[in-house]
Amino acid sequence: MILRKNEIEVFITLKGGEILPNDWFGLYNASETNNKNYISYYRLADLNIILREEKTSFKLAAPRQPGDYTIRYFPNLCGYNFVSKSNTIRIINKDKLNIDLLRDPTSDNVRLKSISVSWDIHSVDVSAYDYIGLYKQESLNNNYESFQYVDLKSRYNIFEAPKEVASYHLRYHSASQSKYIDIARSDPIHIQNTDSINTVLHNGTVTVIWDIHSQPHTTWDWLGIFEEGAPNTNYLIFKYIDVNTYSAVFPGIPTGRRYEARYFSSKVGKYVDFRKSPIFST
Repeated sequence: MILRKNEIEVFITLKGGEILPNDWFGLYNASETNNKNYISYYRLADLNIILREEKTSFKLAAPRQPGDYTIRYFPNLCGYNFVSKSNTIRIINKDKLNIDLLRDPTSDNVRLKSISVSWDIHSVDVSAYDYIGLYKQESLNNNYESFQYVDLKSRYNIFEAPKEVASYHLRYHSASQSKYIDIARSDPIHIQNTDSINTVLHNGTVTVIWDIHSQPHTTWDWLGIFEEGAPNTNYLIFKYIDVNTYSAVFPGIPTGRRYEARYFSSKVGKYVDFRKSPIFST
């Protein structure tokens, strides 16, 4: 067999009296051991082969699904016992997800804002019920972060970038396949840690300026001022954050000591210091 674009050309050698019109060829996955499980079959009479020629060939549509395939020849009187098998033809996976990363210009183009994804699918017909899922790289296909049905009109979709620091990718799922099998994946998408906490000290008052992006803010998040090395339960002073601002003011900090500000996210844990400021002295 020879693969040419979207066709397979099958070459056969005919020997007089050995091949009859009702003999047939079956197309199989190369690893298939049950000869009844053909993908498609073709009677010799339907292929319009001139039987008197010693050598001839015929063409078949190549499978769209990537994988290894063979053609097996079955004389009509032999049931499902083939007498000849072709070489293996490999159909490579041409399905692709192409991504474009849009970054937030207010964060020095470090923080990812959104992900635009387009698709180039060959192995199946694209359907409005196909969907693209955003996953952490190690996640199973039933555990997406978010998903969208494909937009057939624009032929691309836009996802909000995830916030949590991790590596992700997008996966394409076809409605014609199992929903737990993806047929294409994008390149990895790496979300960096762009959180920051900084302090400004003036006349015994500490202003904490925070920019937390990797977790959603809640009114149960809080900031604390701690002496250097103090445990997380031993704060000097604390405040719940104001979700409408990105700063908090702590007056009356004793002088002559070393401190740090710590941010605690309710999504991470009440006494788990999620982010820390640099050490400062009063």
